[in-house]
Amino acid sequence: MADLADACGGTPEEWVAEVVRERLRLERARVGAEAGRLAGRHAALLKRLGE
Repeated sequence: MADLADACGGTPEEWVAEVVRERLRLERARVGAEAGRLAGRHAALLKRLGE
């Protein structure tokens, strides 16, 4: 991994941190999309619970 980090112009730690940040961004987007889908499917229930 150090060779890859060197080729990318950073330390292994910086490279790993960026990979983790990107994975978290993707996961946040996936979870947000799923939450939106579930909210849409259960909008009537959510409305009743909010009353």
